[in-house]
Amino acid sequence: MFEQHWRRLGASEIAAARRLFGSSIDYSRVKIYRGIPCLPSLNVAVAPCNHIYFPRDNCPPDFTRAAPNYQIWLMHELTHVWQHQQGYRPWLGGLLLALTGGYRKRSAYVYPPLQHITRFSALNMEQQADLLAHYYAARYLDWPRYRIELPMFQTALKDFLNNPHDVSLLPSYRPRPSKCG
Repeated sequence: MFEQHWRRLGASEIAAARRLFGSSIDYSRVKIYRGIPCLPSLNVAVAPCNHIYFPRDNCPPDFTRAAPNYQIWLMHELTHVWQHQQGYRPWLGGLLLALTGGYRKRSAYVYPPLQHITRFSALNMEQQADLLAHYYAARYLDWPRYRIELPMFQTALKDFLNNPHDVSLLPSYRPRPSKCG
């Protein structure tokens, strides 16, 4: 029997994503794929456009019914979908991060201390995705690791939380100085 390798977002996944992105994502265009074409089974996900490719053996049928870390991972990848739908090209941003060594030791994901973030757009695409995923963990999953910093997350994300449709919030393709203010 042929096994389907992709699916649409489920109703509970869309409801969870709406808490963060509201109507700024066209959820009907999002597909979840099991496996990344032409790559071995790596424990990474990629979201170059409206499609999210999760590892074949690490892709639950419903991210909201799996362990909480799966919801955090989904929100991270949906941030790249949000970026794409607002006009940013995550495949290009990711390529440029790779060429500058940003994926070595996961350095591209490390955002500045929350109190130093005054412009969401000053973050690179991976920092934005991790920041939103960690905010989601603090606000909706009540994770102790992030919960204590919830007020600082809300301050750092105030522009995004007020208007996730704002294209001026998108990251730049060029690396910016480390100061995010």
